[in-house]
Amino acid sequence: MTVAELIGRVVALYLKRELADDRSGASEGTARFTIDCLSADQTAAIAVQVLADASLRSQIEMKLPQRFLTGQGLPSEILTELPATYFRNATGEKPVLLIANTGDDEEQSLKEFTRIGASEIQEQPDLWVKIAGDGLSISELHAKWWEKAIAALQDLRAVSLERLASYVLRTREAMQKDGLPILTALGASLSALRLPKDSAFSNRVKEATRGHLSAWKREINAIFRNRACYLLKQTPSQLLLGQEDLEASFEKVKETIPVGLHPIVSDFIAAPSGWNPAAAALSECEWEQIKPLFDGVRRDKFNLGRETIQFYEEREPELISDDERVYLKNLVDRAGAAEPIEDDADFYESHRNELKEDRKLKSAWDRFVFGKPREVDDFLLGVGLAMESLFNQGDAGAKRRLKIRCDRATKKELKELMSMPAFTLRDVTPA
Repeated sequence: MTVAELIGRVVALYLKRELADDRSGASEGTARFTIDCLSADQTAAIAVQVLADASLRSQIEMKLPQRFLTGQGLPSEILTELPATYFRNATGEKPVLLIANTGDDEEQSLKEFTRIGASEIQEQPDLWVKIAGDGLSISELHAKWWEKAIAALQDLRAVSLERLASYVLRTREAMQKDGLPILTALGASLSALRLPKDSAFSNRVKEATRGHLSAWKREINAIFRNRACYLLKQTPSQLLLGQEDLEASFEKVKETIPVGLHPIVSDFIAAPSGWNPAAAALSECEWEQIKPLFDGVRRDKFNLGRETIQFYEEREPELISDDERVYLKNLVDRAGAAEPIEDDADFYESHRNELKEDRKLKSAWDRFVFGKPREVDDFLLGVGLAMESLFNQGDAGAKRRLKIRCDRATKKELKELMSMPAFTLRDVTPA
């Protein structure tokens, strides 16, 4: 079973539940559903599952965008050249109409349709488990634990639909092929979520609370917060880990890491930061076996003022003024300051482009001036979360204007920024 096939089966089961009452003689009109902004593979997989199920096929008329689904091998009678908005008031021969919306430009015109998008699909943990658990020897209690783990991921909005499906499939494979019990399988499959593998992870959820969503949310949130960052070569406080830091750490703790993992660790250290094949390979290693690498990273307290002075000492003296040198010396003495002051923001705004030459230093300045970034997969969601925190400041009803400035000047640079594995709102900064 592929990721797309799993998603297709979940949606088909969701539709069957929604249409449990036979609508063939219904008088309330046509029920309308829209597949909202899923990929072509996922949309096609849903169509295939609807066609394969006799009860769904008899009730649902599909009108899916032909150009979007070119090459997917779907029958021509369910494809159309007409825009999705054409079907807002159209009637069909069957009691249910299923279309696909491929972009935000049509979303506002399709409010009458019941949306089937990534969030709606992720909100069905029982359906995921019912399909992924088919053919497995899994008890009702263990299935419930599996559901709670999936629900926690959705509730935390921690992963995309495709990544969630990959994780569910990896968990199934771990039980089916490797014979692992559900708790071990959930931890052994964490690499599908871009987290280090940890077969003992689920054991930290106490048995008495494994049926509670809050217990799974707490543990899953903790590993995302404290471990995912290391695979991207960042600390939990969002500071970048340099190659020299990791090499020094590896030299200190090499004897505590299994010899068979040394080439994987070396490749990871030599690779660039961000998610890449070297990070993926490291994620397949048990966390307890690679944890010493990150525990051994030099823990000297980072002094932003001292590091910035050293940065400019290696560059042209005219880059900063005498007054700014005095400011940086004062910043050294303010090490550990909880809140930035106006002078901090002024210096950062004046020199942010220069600071980008040292990614670790720039990362530290970003965090100092703006606080911990809100990392999201969806840009508009990130803007909304940033605006929420802004509106929570100051007097209610005060007029505010959000100005978004991007230091990247060209379309090519912006495209590269948006494709980065860990895109954060500090890269597009509210001013």
